[in-house]
Amino acid sequence: MKLTYTSVFSYLRVAVTGTLVVAAVALGVAAVKTARPPLSGKSDTKSTAPNKFRKGFDKGFSNKMAVPGPTSERGPLAAALEDFAHRAIPLDDIPTEASQNAISGFNRFVATTKGIGNGKKAPGAWHLIGPSTASNPSILTFSGAPYVTSGRITALAVSPNCSTNGCRVWAGAAGGGVWRTDNALAGSGANWTFISGTFGTNAIGSLLLDPNDSTHNTIYAGTGEPNASGDSEAGVGIYKSTDGGNTWTLVPDSGKFFQRAVGQMDFDKDGKLLVPIASSVRGVSSVTGGASSSAATGHPLVTRGLYRCDGTTCTLIRAIVAVATARGSTTVKADPTHAGVIYVNEFSRGVWRSTDNGATWTQIKNPLNSGLSTDRAEFAVTTIAGGFTRMYVGVGNSSIAACPTCDGGSNQARLYRADDAVTATNASFTDLTAVQESSGVVDQT
Repeated sequence: MKLTYTSVFSYLRVAVTGTLVVAAVALGVAAVKTARPPLSGKSDTKSTAPNKFRKGFDKGFSNKMAVPGPTSERGPLAAALEDFAHRAIPLDDIPTEASQNAISGFNRFVATTKGIGNGKKAPGAWHLIGPSTASNPSILTFSGAPYVTSGRITALAVSPNCSTNGCRVWAGAAGGGVWRTDNALAGSGANWTFISGTFGTNAIGSLLLDPNDSTHNTIYAGTGEPNASGDSEAGVGIYKSTDGGNTWTLVPDSGKFFQRAVGQMDFDKDGKLLVPIASSVRGVSSVTGGASSSAATGHPLVTRGLYRCDGTTCTLIRAIVAVATARGSTTVKADPTHAGVIYVNEFSRGVWRSTDNGATWTQIKNPLNSGLSTDRAEFAVTTIAGGFTRMYVGVGNSSIAACPTCDGGSNQARLYRADDAVTATNASFTDLTAVQESSGVVDQT
């Protein structure tokens, strides 16, 4: 190749520029290295797992909102929260409509490309590139030990026809939609199919089979996770399927539950749907911890509490008391033996009963600590000998002092039982709680 004065000078400029860039990068790397502790070699600091229940832990490992810009000691969710903040600007939150538009766009993409290509019907197919194993590092676990998780399963429905010859089960995930298998008893060989691709959200709060359908193909899916965690996603209403989940339609008037969460549903004595409604969040929040729902344009937040849906409208039959610790209800049960008797829970206010199909209510189980919005009583009912209704109640909250050595055990999670729930009062419940770990640190993952 022939070289000229001009070409030589051009090459020289490129070389000099490249050298300056490399030097700048090297200086940047050196600056970063000096600002961080050494990655190898001896250190006076012991390598121990952080104790998330230790007082003052939040100062070093806070999951506070990571807004764009320089900061220090950001928590493990900082990157995700920063991405969230970027997408929300100039708002503080990403509207639910944006998520629905994204789902709609994806569905249009699938329709126009038949699931392949890049939107232009180009050849090729989509392939999973991972990760397909949910490995959690120690910094994200309560115990400080790494582990593999499946994510939160918030709902299960099992066909009454389940047997070793075939067992249909539906599973709902906190953020993964609804799945179905016809061989649930096959252990690791069970084949699961995703069946909620038409939903407006993947956040599932409950599943309920209609006992009046002898084919066991009518199922309801309540959207929005009511568990009040920092990433309990809000829902868009209730879906119904009459063919086992192959196709779904939105239950009339349930769209009003947009931005709320649907808890464990049941049917009243007339076969009408009972729906508990709780708070939920949009995105990930380390601030509210699921205590509040964010409103959406054109979708005002409905009152939390218990609703009855008759196929046309959903009517509020028990509103939660407007107190600072209110988060709504997560479970409703119709008495299996006594028609017209209904039980429902409420954050920070225990369990309540109605003996007139929802017209009036009486508190039958007190909370552990009514001053904590996380205080929650979950319950189950069953018929026992003599036609009585037995109720089990588990109550707990997030108090860091939930240990005998800290506060005498007043906030320690407890299990209770009453053998006649129809007439029970708080004094009727027997404490079945076993001796719990006396340590102030709960050993869990």
